[in-house]
Order: sequence, then structure tokens, then C-alpha cells
Amino acid sequence: MKIKEIFQDLITNPLKFWIGHIIFFALFSIVLLIGQYYFLPLYESNSNILQYFVFKIDSISISSMYLSNFVNKNWDYFQTNIAIMWIGLVLIFLTEQRKDIFNKNIVFIFFIAPFIISLINIPILMFLSINGALGFSGIATIILGYGFYSIMKLFCNCLKEIPNLPNFFKIVLYSLFIVIFVGLIYFMTLDQTGTNIYIHIFGYFFGFFIGLLSHYENSGFRGYF
Repeated sequence: MKIKEIFQDLITNPLKFWIGHIIFFALFSIVLLIGQYYFLPLYESNSNILQYFVFKIDSISISSMYLSNFVNKNWDYFQTNIAIMWIGLVLIFLTEQRKDIFNKNIVFIFFIAPFIISLINIPILMFLSINGALGFSGIATIILGYGFYSIMKLFCNCLKEIPNLPNFFKIVLYSLFIVIFVGLIYFMTLDQTGTNIYIHIFGYFFGFFIGLLSHYENSGFRGYF
């Protein structure tokens, strides 16, 4: 596919192509909103029910390992995390052409990644001497990391279509993209403290490699499900 065709497809195809997924994630956002509305009074009153939501290394449970990744401490965190998720989704919807791979990745992100995030949180909480962890930011940053990969994939496809471009320049451009990616991560975590920095950085890179592995056509990682 030529560069002109790539951008024509990018302009004319994506949102119509993803309309069903857009509706799904809009409904999913509403479900998270409703859950947040009912969760905050419990959090503010320090209800006993919190044991099912707040992940603590001294009282690990299956429910807290999972549910802690879908609720937030306040409305500001909730709004920020929803925005991060949608930025990632828009990047994916504008550049991804494989619904089957995206669907499998989202199943992995929603049903397996929360447990991975909680396990990663164990050494972080011990290192920072923090009592517990919760927040949708881990899932949101994974989706945004996946979105970063989708943009990189488009960029690489465009480079392939440039005739007689020396490999040296390709390496320079690839390196520049990676520097920009790492720079964005640094910028987005610059004003954050505590667990957020580590889990967010993990989320960005984890989401990026989820996209990379699931699209690695020339290996056994082609769609790892």
C-alpha cells in the first residue's frame, strides 16, 4: 500500500469501521461512571466493603486484585483515567486495521492484565511503604501504550513505502520515534508521585508490547490467543 493510499484509508475508513466498538466503550465508560458514583461514599466512609476493592499485600484476595483496577479514589482521577483511555482508543481506531487482534487484546487487557498489575504492585507497595492501591490508571495507560504502538506501526508502514530510503535514515527515524515515545511517558508522569509513576510507566510499555507481540506476523506471536 502506497503512502497516499495509507493516508486516504486513514481519513475515510476508521470511525465508521469502529462504530460498534465506539458504542461499546461509551457504554463501558458509563458503567465505570456508575460504579464510581456508588464506590466513592464507601471509600470516604472507610466501609468494610473496601476489602473487596482495595488491593493490600497483607490481605490479598482475588476480588481486590481485580476490582482495585476499576475504581478510583476521587472524581479527578476518574476523569483523567477515562480521558487517557479514550486518547488511546482514538489512536487505535485511527490506525488499527485488525479487529480480531484488537478484540483479543482488549479481552486480555480487561480480564488478565488487572491481575498482572496487582502482582506488579506488590514490590512497589513494599518499596514505597504504601498501605494499598486502587485505580483505573493501570488499565487506561495500557490502552494508551497500545495506541502509541498503533501510531508507530503506521509510521513504520509509511517508511517502508518510501523508495530508496537508506537504512541509516530509517534507523534514525525509528530511534527518533522511540525517543518521542519515552519523552511522552516522562512528560505524562512528571507531576505524579508514589505508585502512579511506576504503574503508569509499566502500563505504557506493557500496552506497547501487547500491540507489538500481537502484530508480530513473522513469528509465533501472531495473535497470542
